[in-house]
Amino acid sequence: MEKDRQSKENTEIERTSEFVLMEAADNAQIVAEINGEMLKDMVYMVKGKSKLSYAGAKFAAIKLGNIHIRSSEVAFNEDLDQWEASALAYNGEMNITLPGYAEQPRLRKEKGELVLNEFARRTAVSKAVRNALMAVMPADHIAAYMKVAIEGGKGKQIGNKKTPPRKKVKAEVRAPTVGAPPRKKPPKKADPTPEEEAPTGTPESVDDVTKRIAHFLPGHNELVVISERGDYYRVGRKQMLDKEIENHLDFMISEMGGEWINDANEWRIPKKG
Repeated sequence: MEKDRQSKENTEIERTSEFVLMEAADNAQIVAEINGEMLKDMVYMVKGKSKLSYAGAKFAAIKLGNIHIRSSEVAFNEDLDQWEASALAYNGEMNITLPGYAEQPRLRKEKGELVLNEFARRTAVSKAVRNALMAVMPADHIAAYMKVAIEGGKGKQIGNKKTPPRKKVKAEVRAPTVGAPPRKKPPKKADPTPEEEAPTGTPESVDDVTKRIAHFLPGHNELVVISERGDYYRVGRKQMLDKEIENHLDFMISEMGGEWINDANEWRIPKKG
Protein backbone atom coordinates (compact mmCIF):
# COMPACT_ATOMS: atom_id res chain seq x y z
CA MET A 1 0.00 0.00 0.00
CA GLU A 2 2.78 2.40 0.96
CA LYS A 3 4.59 1.65 -2.31
CA ASP A 4 1.42 2.32 -4.33
CA ARG A 5 0.86 5.58 -2.48
CA GLN A 6 4.41 6.78 -3.19
CA SER A 7 4.07 5.77 -6.85
CA LYS A 8 0.85 7.79 -7.14
CA GLU A 9 2.48 10.82 -5.51
CA ASN A 10 5.42 10.62 -7.91
CA THR A 11 3.01 10.49 -10.86
CA GLU A 12 1.16 13.57 -9.61
CA ILE A 13 4.45 15.46 -9.19
CA GLU A 14 5.46 14.54 -12.74
CA ARG A 15 2.11 15.70 -14.12
CA THR A 16 2.41 18.97 -12.23
CA SER A 17 5.89 19.50 -13.64
CA GLU A 18 4.65 18.96 -17.21
CA PHE A 19 1.70 21.29 -16.61
CA VAL A 20 3.98 24.05 -15.30
CA LEU A 21 6.27 23.76 -18.32
CA MET A 22 3.37 23.94 -20.76
CA GLU A 23 1.65 26.83 -18.95
CA ALA A 24 4.90 28.83 -18.95
CA ALA A 25 5.30 28.26 -22.69
CA ASP A 26 1.66 29.23 -23.30
CA ASN A 27 2.11 32.40 -21.23
CA ALA A 28 4.92 33.38 -23.58
CA GLN A 29 2.78 32.56 -26.64
CA ILE A 30 -0.16 34.64 -25.42
CA VAL A 31 2.03 37.67 -24.67
CA ALA A 32 3.67 37.28 -28.10
CA GLU A 33 0.22 37.26 -29.73
CA ILE A 34 -0.80 40.39 -27.80
CA ASN A 35 2.35 42.07 -29.12
CA GLY A 36 1.37 41.14 -32.69
CA GLU A 37 3.95 38.39 -33.19
CA MET A 38 3.35 35.33 -35.36
CA LEU A 39 2.92 32.05 -33.47
CA LYS A 40 4.54 28.98 -35.01
CA ASP A 41 4.71 26.27 -32.31
CA MET A 42 1.51 24.21 -32.47
CA VAL A 43 2.59 21.29 -30.26
CA TYR A 44 4.77 20.97 -27.18
CA MET A 45 6.81 17.82 -26.62
CA VAL A 46 7.22 17.34 -22.87
CA LYS A 47 9.01 14.32 -21.38
CA GLY A 48 8.11 12.06 -24.28
CA LYS A 49 4.50 13.26 -24.45
CA SER A 50 2.83 15.63 -26.90
CA LYS A 51 0.34 18.37 -26.02
CA LEU A 52 -1.32 21.13 -28.02
CA SER A 53 0.01 24.62 -27.40
CA TYR A 54 -2.26 27.66 -27.00
CA ALA A 55 -1.85 28.42 -30.71
CA GLY A 56 -2.27 24.74 -31.59
CA ALA A 57 -5.60 24.50 -29.75
CA LYS A 58 -6.99 27.49 -31.65
CA PHE A 59 -5.76 26.32 -35.04
CA ALA A 60 -6.90 22.72 -34.46
CA ALA A 61 -10.39 24.14 -33.84
CA ILE A 62 -10.15 26.11 -37.10
CA LYS A 63 -9.10 22.97 -38.98
CA LEU A 64 -12.04 21.01 -37.54
CA GLY A 65 -14.48 23.79 -38.43
CA ASN A 66 -17.90 24.76 -37.09
CA ILE A 67 -16.48 25.65 -33.66
CA HIS A 68 -16.63 29.08 -32.09
CA ILE A 69 -16.52 30.83 -28.72
CA ARG A 70 -19.98 31.91 -27.61
CA SER A 71 -18.97 34.10 -24.68
CA SER A 72 -16.24 34.86 -22.18
CA GLU A 73 -16.14 36.52 -18.77
CA VAL A 74 -13.35 37.68 -16.48
CA ALA A 75 -13.28 38.97 -12.90
CA PHE A 76 -10.63 39.81 -10.31
CA ASN A 77 -10.45 37.73 -7.12
CA GLU A 78 -9.05 40.04 -4.44
CA ASP A 79 -8.68 37.25 -1.86
CA LEU A 80 -6.41 35.19 -4.14
CA ASP A 81 -4.96 38.23 -5.97
CA GLN A 82 -5.65 36.73 -9.40
CA TRP A 83 -7.75 37.14 -12.51
CA GLU A 84 -10.31 34.39 -13.09
CA ALA A 85 -11.87 33.83 -16.52
CA SER A 86 -14.40 31.51 -18.13
CA ALA A 87 -15.39 30.88 -21.75
CA LEU A 88 -18.08 28.87 -23.53
CA ALA A 89 -17.17 27.01 -26.75
CA TYR A 90 -19.75 25.59 -29.15
CA ASN A 91 -19.21 22.64 -31.51
CA GLY A 92 -21.92 22.87 -34.19
CA GLU A 93 -21.18 19.44 -35.64
CA MET A 94 -21.72 17.69 -32.29
CA ASN A 95 -24.19 20.32 -31.02
CA ILE A 96 -22.46 20.69 -27.67
CA THR A 97 -21.48 23.71 -25.59
CA LEU A 98 -18.81 23.28 -22.91
CA PRO A 99 -16.99 25.71 -20.60
CA GLY A 100 -13.32 26.39 -20.04
CA TYR A 101 -11.84 28.06 -16.95
CA ALA A 102 -8.48 29.64 -16.16
CA GLU A 103 -6.73 31.75 -13.54
CA GLN A 104 -3.75 34.07 -13.82
CA PRO A 105 -1.95 35.72 -10.85
CA ARG A 106 -1.79 39.51 -10.88
CA LEU A 107 1.94 39.38 -10.12
CA ARG A 108 4.75 37.51 -11.86
CA LYS A 109 8.33 36.72 -10.96
CA GLU A 110 11.10 38.66 -12.66
CA LYS A 111 14.72 38.22 -11.57
CA GLY A 112 13.55 36.75 -8.28
CA GLU A 113 11.15 39.62 -7.49
CA LEU A 114 7.36 39.91 -7.82
CA VAL A 115 6.28 42.55 -10.34
CA LEU A 116 2.95 43.52 -11.90
CA ASN A 117 1.88 41.27 -14.79
CA GLU A 118 0.33 43.81 -17.16
CA PHE A 119 -1.03 41.00 -19.36
CA ALA A 120 -2.58 38.92 -16.55
CA ARG A 121 -6.20 39.74 -17.38
CA ARG A 122 -5.90 38.99 -21.09
CA THR A 123 -3.81 35.88 -20.40
CA ALA A 124 -6.55 34.48 -18.15
CA VAL A 125 -9.16 35.02 -20.88
CA SER A 126 -6.94 33.46 -23.57
CA LYS A 127 -6.34 30.37 -21.44
CA ALA A 128 -10.05 30.00 -20.72
CA VAL A 129 -10.71 30.13 -24.48
CA ARG A 130 -8.00 27.50 -25.05
CA ASN A 131 -9.50 25.20 -22.43
CA ALA A 132 -13.02 25.60 -23.81
CA LEU A 133 -11.88 24.79 -27.35
CA MET A 134 -10.02 21.71 -26.10
CA ALA A 135 -13.19 20.56 -24.31
CA VAL A 136 -15.36 20.50 -27.46
CA MET A 137 -12.82 18.92 -29.84
CA PRO A 138 -12.83 15.10 -30.26
CA ALA A 139 -9.72 13.39 -28.92
CA ASP A 140 -9.03 11.63 -32.23
CA HIS A 141 -9.02 14.97 -34.08
CA ILE A 142 -6.58 16.44 -31.54
CA ALA A 143 -4.27 13.43 -31.89
CA ALA A 144 -4.40 13.56 -35.71
CA TYR A 145 -3.70 17.29 -35.77
CA MET A 146 -0.75 16.93 -33.38
CA LYS A 147 0.76 14.22 -35.61
CA VAL A 148 0.48 16.42 -38.72
CA ALA A 149 1.85 19.46 -36.87
CA ILE A 150 4.88 17.59 -35.53
CA GLU A 151 5.64 16.07 -38.94
CA GLY A 152 5.36 19.58 -40.42
CA GLY A 153 8.02 20.92 -38.05
CA LYS A 154 5.58 22.87 -35.87
CA GLY A 155 6.43 21.03 -32.64
CA LYS A 156 8.64 22.40 -29.87
CA GLN A 157 10.60 20.43 -27.29
CA ILE A 158 10.32 22.06 -23.87
CA GLY A 159 11.90 21.10 -20.58
CA ASN A 160 15.33 19.68 -19.87
CA LYS A 161 16.94 17.61 -22.58
CA LYS A 162 19.22 14.85 -21.37
CA THR A 163 22.30 14.43 -23.48
CA PRO A 164 23.28 10.75 -23.83
CA PRO A 165 26.75 9.94 -22.51
CA ARG A 166 29.52 9.59 -25.05
CA LYS A 167 30.66 6.11 -25.84
CA LYS A 168 34.28 5.40 -25.02
CA VAL A 169 36.20 4.25 -28.06
CA LYS A 170 39.25 2.10 -27.49
CA ALA A 171 42.28 2.98 -29.56
CA GLU A 172 43.31 0.14 -31.84
CA VAL A 173 46.97 -0.41 -32.59
CA ARG A 174 47.75 -2.32 -35.75
CA ALA A 175 51.02 -3.87 -36.81
CA PRO A 176 52.59 -2.44 -39.99
CA THR A 177 51.49 -4.23 -43.15
CA VAL A 178 53.42 -5.09 -46.27
CA GLY A 179 51.92 -4.50 -49.69
CA ALA A 180 48.76 -2.75 -50.72
CA PRO A 181 46.13 -2.24 -48.04
CA PRO A 182 42.89 -4.19 -48.45
CA ARG A 183 40.14 -2.54 -50.47
CA LYS A 184 37.37 -0.90 -48.54
CA LYS A 185 33.77 -1.57 -49.51
CA PRO A 186 31.97 1.51 -50.86
CA PRO A 187 29.41 3.02 -48.46
CA LYS A 188 25.77 2.16 -48.97
CA LYS A 189 23.78 4.65 -50.97
CA ALA A 190 21.22 6.71 -49.10
CA ASP A 191 17.54 6.07 -49.63
CA PRO A 192 16.67 7.90 -52.89
CA THR A 193 13.10 8.61 -51.75
CA PRO A 194 13.23 11.52 -49.27
CA GLU A 195 10.24 12.40 -47.18
CA GLU A 196 7.71 14.49 -49.14
CA GLU A 197 7.49 18.12 -48.00
CA ALA A 198 4.78 20.73 -48.40
CA PRO A 199 5.31 22.98 -51.46
CA THR A 200 7.16 26.22 -50.79
CA GLY A 201 8.43 29.10 -52.88
CA THR A 202 6.72 31.14 -55.57
CA PRO A 203 3.41 29.59 -56.70
CA GLU A 204 2.83 28.56 -60.30
CA SER A 205 -0.72 29.95 -60.66
CA VAL A 206 -3.68 31.42 -58.81
CA ASP A 207 -4.98 27.85 -58.44
CA ASP A 208 -1.70 26.91 -56.76
CA VAL A 209 -2.12 29.81 -54.29
CA THR A 210 -5.70 28.72 -53.57
CA LYS A 211 -4.67 25.09 -53.09
CA ARG A 212 -1.92 25.93 -50.61
CA ILE A 213 -4.11 28.25 -48.55
CA ALA A 214 -7.05 25.81 -48.60
CA HIS A 215 -4.80 22.99 -47.33
CA PHE A 216 -4.05 24.83 -44.08
CA LEU A 217 -7.16 27.00 -43.85
CA PRO A 218 -10.42 25.07 -44.34
CA GLY A 219 -13.36 27.36 -45.08
CA HIS A 220 -11.02 29.91 -46.66
CA ASN A 221 -13.73 30.94 -49.16
CA GLU A 222 -15.66 32.56 -46.31
CA LEU A 223 -12.60 34.40 -45.03
CA VAL A 224 -10.49 35.56 -47.98
CA VAL A 225 -10.72 36.26 -51.70
CA ILE A 226 -7.88 35.14 -53.98
CA SER A 227 -7.38 36.66 -57.44
CA GLU A 228 -4.77 37.29 -60.12
CA ARG A 229 -3.36 40.67 -61.12
CA GLY A 230 -0.82 41.71 -63.74
CA ASP A 231 2.40 40.72 -61.99
CA TYR A 232 1.14 39.36 -58.67
CA TYR A 233 -1.52 37.26 -56.94
CA ARG A 234 -3.83 39.10 -54.57
CA VAL A 235 -5.21 37.77 -51.26
CA GLY A 236 -7.77 40.04 -49.62
CA ARG A 237 -9.86 39.71 -46.46
CA LYS A 238 -13.62 39.25 -46.80
CA GLN A 239 -14.08 39.99 -43.09
CA MET A 240 -12.09 40.80 -39.98
CA LEU A 241 -9.95 37.78 -39.19
CA ASP A 242 -9.16 36.25 -35.83
CA LYS A 243 -5.59 37.21 -34.87
CA GLU A 244 -4.47 33.57 -34.91
CA ILE A 245 -5.93 32.98 -38.38
CA GLU A 246 -4.29 36.15 -39.66
CA ASN A 247 -0.92 35.11 -38.22
CA HIS A 248 -1.09 31.73 -39.98
CA LEU A 249 -2.25 33.29 -43.23
CA ASP A 250 0.59 35.80 -43.10
CA PHE A 251 3.07 32.99 -42.48
CA MET A 252 1.74 30.92 -45.40
CA ILE A 253 1.88 33.89 -47.78
CA SER A 254 5.41 34.81 -46.66
CA GLU A 255 6.50 31.24 -47.53
CA MET A 256 5.20 31.91 -51.05
CA GLY A 257 7.31 35.07 -51.26
CA GLY A 258 4.43 37.44 -50.57
CA GLU A 259 3.83 40.20 -48.04
CA TRP A 260 1.12 42.40 -46.56
CA ILE A 261 0.64 45.74 -48.37
CA ASN A 262 -0.73 48.10 -45.77
CA ASP A 263 -1.84 50.88 -48.18
CA ALA A 264 -3.85 48.43 -50.32
CA ASN A 265 -5.10 46.42 -47.31
CA GLU A 266 -4.16 43.12 -48.99
CA TRP A 267 -1.44 40.50 -49.39
CA ARG A 268 0.50 40.39 -52.64
CA ILE A 269 2.49 37.43 -53.95
CA PRO A 270 4.80 38.29 -56.87
CA LYS A 271 4.58 36.00 -59.90
CA LYS A 272 7.62 34.13 -61.18
CA GLY A 273 9.86 36.40 -63.19
